[in-house]
Amino acid sequence: MRVFFGEGIMKFQKYRNNCVARTLGLALAGVLLINGTAWSQVLEEIVVTAQKRAEGLQDTPVAVTAFTGEQLQQAGVYDAIGLSNVVPNVTIGTEDARDAIFINIRGISQSERRNTSDPTTAFYMDGALVPRMSGVNAYFYDVERIEVLRGPQGTLYGRNSTSGVVNVITKKPDLEALGGDIQVGYGNYEAVDVRGALNVPFSDSFGARVAFTYNERDGYRENSPVADGDDLDDIGVRGHLLWDISENTSLLLSADYYEHKGVGPVLAQVECPDLGCNIPIPPDPADANPLNTEGFRDNTDTNFKVELNHSFSFADLTFIGSYRDHERDYLMDTDGTGASVFLPPAGRLVPIDTVVVEQTESESFTGELRLNSNTDGRFQWILGGFYLDEDIAGDFRYQPVLPNGAHLNVQFVDKGFNVESWALFANASVDVTDRFTLNGGIR
Repeated sequence: MRVFFGEGIMKFQKYRNNCVARTLGLALAGVLLINGTAWSQVLEEIVVTAQKRAEGLQDTPVAVTAFTGEQLQQAGVYDAIGLSNVVPNVTIGTEDARDAIFINIRGISQSERRNTSDPTTAFYMDGALVPRMSGVNAYFYDVERIEVLRGPQGTLYGRNSTSGVVNVITKKPDLEALGGDIQVGYGNYEAVDVRGALNVPFSDSFGARVAFTYNERDGYRENSPVADGDDLDDIGVRGHLLWDISENTSLLLSADYYEHKGVGPVLAQVECPDLGCNIPIPPDPADANPLNTEGFRDNTDTNFKVELNHSFSFADLTFIGSYRDHERDYLMDTDGTGASVFLPPAGRLVPIDTVVVEQTESESFTGELRLNSNTDGRFQWILGGFYLDEDIAGDFRYQPVLPNGAHLNVQFVDKGFNVESWALFANASVDVTDRFTLNGGIR
């Protein structure tokens, strides 16, 4: 067991003691000449798959930033939002709920910030496309590596990706060792973070790995008389089964489930003296936001993936198929007051509560088949095909609610639609010199 919230303090104390010992040693010994290297720093080589083949990060002719799971923990990155602090030219935030994120790479992002809008950045989980950004904030546990590619990547990844790609690679079963780990964290607002993994090799060709995460926190927006807003109650579990069928063929089956619950975010009124508003505004809306309707969010994600790999003498053939089901139930008090809405032009408060209700369910299937060259040489290539079929059904209601529970002037929006997309793509790179590479593709 490792309490990771205290790791930084322990490292600092150890470093301080070592510094004191070295200082005393130099003071006593004076000038000491040492044959060889007394202090060496070796950069850890990060192997990436940005071009769908394993290669060193510094040898990849793509604008990519990569971090191992250990590096992310040392940097305090435990969700997608934290990548903004470590990846240049990338900003990641949320709009109305923590589970739905919006990625901005090099200033390019989706203009319609809803969980059903098509993102400009393609998000991949172990090589499988996640069509919508809902739920991806919870995938950052038991991570092997994360790669962020900047710029259009449509000739390397099958789905449209105007601004870039974020690919999360989780840890797979290790067929050589039985092991596991667990991490526990505690913070303010009664925050509890528990995550762990168990790796079991059943034979030298078959093994399994199971990982989980649990995150709970009280809300930090105090509302009266209902519950605090922006709380957390998340749970996720993931499993992998790896079978090395032969020396050249392997099969990976994966499944994960994520549940995100809570009161949800809150809205506060904004001062508008020029418009004659007479609603009193508290000096700190985060500490006093008197909502009279308790909101909620109840989101679930269920995902299945199959990956089949076979190596020929000249190339590697890979097929990845995935199925994803996302359900979202959401209610938020939007008038930002404890009792009523402001009705112009009379400037009076009336006892009508206003809420937004959203219910969405989406199902998607993605398939990608690609052939990568695996021979040594200056010329490397990739050929592939991609297919996406997605159905989204749901409704969005903006409804004032009378004191007796009746709805008044309900505004209803039906969001049902279907997305079907396919693409053929090819990419090639030529190492002109050891430091200069030509890279191009077609889609």
